[in-house]
Amino acid sequence: MARALSTAAEIVNTAGLDLLVDLSHVVASGGHEDDAVRRFGDRIRHVHMRDAVLGDINRSIGRGQVDFPAAISALAAAGYRGHYSLEFETHDIDDVDRPAEAGRAGRYISGLLRAWPLPATLSPG
Repeated sequence: MARALSTAAEIVNTAGLDLLVDLSHVVASGGHEDDAVRRFGDRIRHVHMRDAVLGDINRSIGRGQVDFPAAISALAAAGYRGHYSLEFETHDIDDVDRPAEAGRAGRYISGLLRAWPLPATLSPG
């Protein structure tokens, strides 16, 4: 995975591409979310948030191995100011439970985002 990320970083930087980072895909493929953010931080324009385990991207937030605090901390350190999207295409809950799960996930992620303010050099004002 580290070699694949290095190759991808070289291509992205050479071509001047911007990225959407999907944390579930990073973790499901054996990577580490904070490493992906460090490698691509200045190119990240959007972040998808869903939980995952190795080989399975379809877990509800908090039911997998994505380290959301580490990812958000790394994004804040990189000066990320873009959007976050919660993904609810998961296979670990019933459809009837999705509204409550969406509320729980939203509260959890919102709390994490409030805990990591923008770096002083990027703060508004």
